[in-house]
Amino acid sequence: MPEKMILRKQLLILAIVSIVLPLLFTKGIYPLLNLPPNAPIPIRIFAMGGLIFYFLKRNKESYHSIGLVKIKSIPIFVLITLLLLTCFLFLPGIVQQVIAMFLTIAPADYSFFENVQGNVGALIFWLLLSWVVGGFLEEVIFRGYLQSRLAQILGGNKASIVIVVILQAIIFGLFHYYQGAAGMISTGFIALIAGVFYAFYKNLWANIIAHGLLDTIGFIVIYSNGTANL
Repeated sequence: MPEKMILRKQLLILAIVSIVLPLLFTKGIYPLLNLPPNAPIPIRIFAMGGLIFYFLKRNKESYHSIGLVKIKSIPIFVLITLLLLTCFLFLPGIVQQVIAMFLTIAPADYSFFENVQGNVGALIFWLLLSWVVGGFLEEVIFRGYLQSRLAQILGGNKASIVIVVILQAIIFGLFHYYQGAAGMISTGFIALIAGVFYAFYKNLWANIIAHGLLDTIGFIVIYSNGTANL
């Protein structure tokens, strides 16, 4: 891996892009297109993902350094992926129920995706986008790159890994601000689970497939029953 100074500069570039693009879209482009200011910003993920692959090439790092490694055992891989998906599906809901016992929080806002209900074209579009953006690029950015590089900067010991797993989950939750407070908590907890699994298993493909399947299930539910049932 590159020197810490280089990593800090590259992480700073990613941070700037992650802040500037939302401002550009929510304050400028989305109003011109009559889109709500809280609409998702997939271009931010594409830009950050592109930068990361550029950094890898410039630093002469292999894709193995972000967890894109060969699957050694198919049965173990399938088991880990299914376990991860199960955690994604059920644990965030439990956490939200516990929080609701102490705080009053509005349900997650998925209203932007209402046009998917009964719309095959919209379903296919969002499924394709969710696998590329959610399944692949978000895992590369947050678990494969951000988690591992921040851990390196902080020393790479067990304490640093715990810190960065939590930190990347918080950032991931904030990236989903358009879903409201409940949505940020839910996605943040999903990121926490994903970070823990990646820290132990160190194969990003399990995260990618589980994340893609989670989004697929979500959009199929919206297509069938609308956003109120999520």
